[in-house]
Amino acid sequence: MPVLQDVRYSLVQQIRHTAIRRITSQLVMYVHPVVGDFIDLVRLRIAHHSLQRLKRMA
Repeated sequence: MPVLQDVRYSLVQQIRHTAIRRITSQLVMYVHPVVGDFIDLVRLRIAHHSLQRLKRMA
């Protein structure tokens, strides 16, 4: 019964893809605020360094 095997295989693949997609979306929702905070921190540091450099040049 190759047709039955194909159907079972496609179901397993579908379930696996759905699970992976769900886990990935949860990870993105969890990591996104952390990444946003990190990017803000980097921007602040860059702005601070450029301000210090401008003060030294003036």
